[in-house]
Amino acid sequence: MRRRIQAINSEDAPSAEKARRMHELLLEGYRASQVANRRKPTPPMEEEALGHQLGPSTSPGPLESLKSWYNHATDQPSMADKFILSDSDIAPTFAPIRPRKGSDVELQGQGSTTPLESQAPLGCQHYERNVKLQCFTCKKWYTCRFCHDAAEDHSLVRRETRNMLCMLCGTPQKASDMCINCGEVSAHYYCNICKLWENRK
Repeated sequence: MRRRIQAINSEDAPSAEKARRMHELLLEGYRASQVANRRKPTPPMEEEALGHQLGPSTSPGPLESLKSWYNHATDQPSMADKFILSDSDIAPTFAPIRPRKGSDVELQGQGSTTPLESQAPLGCQHYERNVKLQCFTCKKWYTCRFCHDAAEDHSLVRRETRNMLCMLCGTPQKASDMCINCGEVSAHYYCNICKLWENRK
Protein backbone atom coordinates (compact mmCIF):
# COMPACT_ATOMS: atom_id res chain seq x y z
CA MET A 1 0.00 0.00 0.00
CA ARG A 2 2.90 2.33 0.78
CA ARG A 3 4.27 1.94 -2.75
CA ARG A 4 0.87 2.70 -4.25
CA ILE A 5 0.53 5.86 -2.13
CA GLN A 6 4.05 6.98 -3.15
CA ALA A 7 3.20 6.29 -6.79
CA ILE A 8 0.06 8.46 -6.54
CA ASN A 9 2.07 11.20 -4.83
CA SER A 10 4.75 11.21 -7.55
CA GLU A 11 2.25 11.62 -10.39
CA ASP A 12 1.84 14.95 -12.12
CA ALA A 13 -1.81 15.52 -11.17
CA PRO A 14 -3.76 18.19 -9.26
CA SER A 15 -3.77 17.84 -5.46
CA ALA A 16 -7.51 17.24 -5.37
CA GLU A 17 -7.17 14.30 -7.78
CA LYS A 18 -4.30 12.83 -5.73
CA ALA A 19 -6.38 13.14 -2.55
CA ARG A 20 -9.38 11.46 -4.20
CA ARG A 21 -7.27 8.54 -5.44
CA MET A 22 -5.59 8.08 -2.03
CA HIS A 23 -8.99 8.10 -0.39
CA GLU A 24 -10.20 5.41 -2.80
CA LEU A 25 -7.07 3.38 -2.09
CA LEU A 26 -7.61 3.57 1.66
CA LEU A 27 -11.25 2.49 1.31
CA GLU A 28 -10.49 -0.57 -0.87
CA GLY A 29 -10.08 -2.92 2.09
CA TYR A 30 -13.23 -1.67 3.78
CA ARG A 31 -15.33 -2.00 0.65
CA ALA A 32 -14.00 -5.51 -0.02
CA SER A 33 -14.96 -6.60 3.51
CA GLN A 34 -18.47 -5.20 3.04
CA VAL A 35 -18.95 -7.14 -0.20
CA ALA A 36 -17.65 -10.34 1.44
CA ASN A 37 -20.05 -9.92 4.37
CA ARG A 38 -23.02 -9.53 2.04
CA ARG A 39 -22.17 -12.78 0.24
CA LYS A 40 -22.05 -14.90 3.41
CA PRO A 41 -25.34 -16.68 4.00
CA THR A 42 -26.71 -16.14 7.46
CA PRO A 43 -27.51 -19.38 9.28
CA PRO A 44 -31.19 -19.87 10.05
CA MET A 45 -31.98 -19.35 13.71
CA GLU A 46 -34.15 -21.81 15.49
CA GLU A 47 -36.84 -20.69 17.90
CA GLU A 48 -35.40 -22.85 20.68
CA ALA A 49 -32.04 -21.13 20.35
CA LEU A 50 -33.67 -17.74 20.60
CA GLY A 51 -35.83 -18.70 23.55
CA HIS A 52 -38.91 -17.02 22.10
CA GLN A 53 -40.98 -16.98 18.96
CA LEU A 54 -40.06 -14.82 16.04
CA GLY A 55 -42.61 -12.19 15.20
CA PRO A 56 -43.41 -8.56 15.65
CA SER A 57 -41.95 -7.00 18.74
CA THR A 58 -44.38 -6.24 21.53
CA SER A 59 -42.02 -3.91 23.37
CA PRO A 60 -42.79 -0.21 22.99
CA GLY A 61 -40.72 1.67 20.47
CA PRO A 62 -38.61 4.69 21.33
CA LEU A 63 -41.38 7.14 20.42
CA GLU A 64 -44.14 5.42 22.40
CA SER A 65 -43.29 7.32 25.57
CA LEU A 66 -43.37 10.57 23.62
CA LYS A 67 -46.80 9.72 22.20
CA SER A 68 -48.02 8.93 25.68
CA TRP A 69 -46.68 12.25 26.97
CA TYR A 70 -48.25 14.17 24.09
CA ASN A 71 -51.65 12.54 24.58
CA HIS A 72 -51.44 13.13 28.31
CA ALA A 73 -50.47 16.76 27.79
CA THR A 74 -53.28 17.46 25.34
CA ASP A 75 -55.90 15.84 27.57
CA GLN A 76 -54.98 18.02 30.52
CA PRO A 77 -56.49 21.45 31.07
CA SER A 78 -54.34 24.44 30.25
CA MET A 79 -52.11 25.90 32.93
CA ALA A 80 -54.44 28.89 33.31
CA ASP A 81 -57.28 26.48 34.20
CA LYS A 82 -55.22 25.04 37.07
CA PHE A 83 -54.96 28.40 38.87
CA ILE A 84 -57.76 30.05 40.77
CA LEU A 85 -57.36 33.77 40.21
CA SER A 86 -59.33 36.56 41.84
CA ASP A 87 -59.71 40.05 40.41
CA SER A 88 -57.16 41.33 42.93
CA ASP A 89 -54.70 38.66 41.79
CA ILE A 90 -54.95 39.77 38.17
CA ALA A 91 -54.92 43.49 39.00
CA PRO A 92 -51.42 44.92 38.49
CA THR A 93 -49.59 46.61 41.33
CA PHE A 94 -47.31 49.59 40.92
CA ALA A 95 -44.03 50.68 42.43
CA PRO A 96 -43.68 54.25 43.64
CA ILE A 97 -42.14 56.64 41.15
CA ARG A 98 -38.51 57.03 42.09
CA PRO A 99 -36.51 60.06 41.03
CA ARG A 100 -33.72 59.30 38.62
CA LYS A 101 -30.19 59.41 39.95
CA GLY A 102 -28.86 62.95 39.75
CA SER A 103 -32.29 64.49 39.10
CA ASP A 104 -33.68 67.27 41.25
CA VAL A 105 -36.77 66.10 43.16
CA GLU A 106 -38.00 69.69 43.53
CA LEU A 107 -37.99 70.21 39.76
CA GLN A 108 -40.05 67.06 39.29
CA GLY A 109 -42.59 68.36 41.78
CA GLN A 110 -42.96 71.56 39.71
CA GLY A 111 -44.25 69.72 36.66
CA SER A 112 -41.02 69.33 34.71
CA THR A 113 -41.36 65.56 34.45
CA THR A 114 -41.96 63.90 31.13
CA PRO A 115 -45.01 61.65 30.67
CA LEU A 116 -42.79 58.54 30.82
CA GLU A 117 -41.30 59.60 34.14
CA SER A 118 -44.75 60.19 35.64
CA GLN A 119 -45.99 56.66 34.90
CA ALA A 120 -45.55 54.36 37.84
CA PRO A 121 -43.68 51.16 36.96
CA LEU A 122 -45.16 47.76 37.71
CA GLY A 123 -44.07 46.29 41.02
CA CYS A 124 -44.39 47.26 44.67
CA GLN A 125 -42.61 49.45 47.22
CA HIS A 126 -39.80 46.89 47.41
CA TYR A 127 -39.21 45.84 43.79
CA GLU A 128 -39.96 46.94 40.25
CA ARG A 129 -41.04 43.90 38.24
CA ASN A 130 -43.64 42.84 35.71
CA VAL A 131 -44.80 39.74 37.59
CA LYS A 132 -46.37 38.55 40.81
CA LEU A 133 -45.21 35.34 42.43
CA GLN A 134 -47.28 32.57 43.96
CA CYS A 135 -46.45 31.49 47.49
CA PHE A 136 -45.70 27.78 47.55
CA THR A 137 -47.35 27.43 50.98
CA CYS A 138 -50.64 29.33 50.68
CA LYS A 139 -50.87 29.53 46.85
CA LYS A 140 -51.70 33.26 47.02
CA TRP A 141 -50.26 35.81 44.60
CA TYR A 142 -48.11 38.71 45.81
CA THR A 143 -45.75 41.11 44.10
CA CYS A 144 -42.89 40.18 46.44
CA ARG A 145 -42.07 38.20 49.55
CA PHE A 146 -42.05 41.29 51.75
CA CYS A 147 -45.60 42.19 50.69
CA HIS A 148 -46.64 38.58 51.33
CA ASP A 149 -44.99 38.37 54.74
CA ALA A 150 -46.65 41.62 55.86
CA ALA A 151 -50.11 40.23 55.05
CA GLU A 152 -49.78 36.53 55.97
CA ASP A 153 -48.89 34.60 59.14
CA HIS A 154 -46.09 32.65 57.44
CA SER A 155 -43.07 33.53 55.32
CA LEU A 156 -42.76 33.18 51.58
CA VAL A 157 -39.61 31.26 50.72
CA ARG A 158 -38.49 32.60 47.34
CA ARG A 159 -36.53 29.49 46.39
CA GLU A 160 -39.71 27.40 46.68
CA THR A 161 -41.59 29.64 44.25
CA ARG A 162 -42.81 27.68 41.23
CA ASN A 163 -45.22 30.06 39.46
CA MET A 164 -45.48 33.65 38.38
CA LEU A 165 -48.34 35.82 37.10
CA CYS A 166 -47.57 38.28 34.32
CA MET A 167 -49.04 41.66 35.29
CA LEU A 168 -48.93 42.83 31.66
CA CYS A 169 -51.33 40.19 30.30
CA GLY A 170 -52.62 38.40 33.44
CA THR A 171 -51.27 34.96 32.52
CA PRO A 172 -50.26 32.56 35.33
CA GLN A 173 -47.34 30.33 34.37
CA LYS A 174 -44.18 28.60 35.51
CA ALA A 175 -41.60 31.03 36.93
CA SER A 176 -39.19 32.25 34.25
CA ASP A 177 -37.56 35.30 32.73
CA MET A 178 -40.21 35.79 30.04
CA CYS A 179 -43.99 35.53 29.73
CA ILE A 180 -45.17 32.59 27.64
CA ASN A 181 -48.25 34.52 26.50
CA CYS A 182 -47.20 38.09 25.66
CA GLY A 183 -43.46 37.44 25.26
CA GLU A 184 -42.45 40.34 27.50
CA VAL A 185 -39.55 39.98 29.92
CA SER A 186 -40.60 39.47 33.51
CA ALA A 187 -37.80 41.78 34.67
CA HIS A 188 -34.43 43.01 33.46
CA TYR A 189 -32.80 40.78 36.08
CA TYR A 190 -34.07 37.31 36.94
CA CYS A 191 -32.45 34.57 39.01
CA ASN A 192 -33.97 31.13 38.51
CA ILE A 193 -32.34 29.77 41.67
CA CYS A 194 -33.53 32.35 44.19
CA LYS A 195 -36.59 33.43 42.15
CA LEU A 196 -35.76 37.11 42.20
CA TRP A 197 -37.07 39.56 39.60
CA GLU A 198 -35.89 43.19 39.47
CA ASN A 199 -36.24 45.95 36.89
CA ARG A 200 -34.21 48.61 38.68
CA LYS A 201 -30.65 48.90 37.50
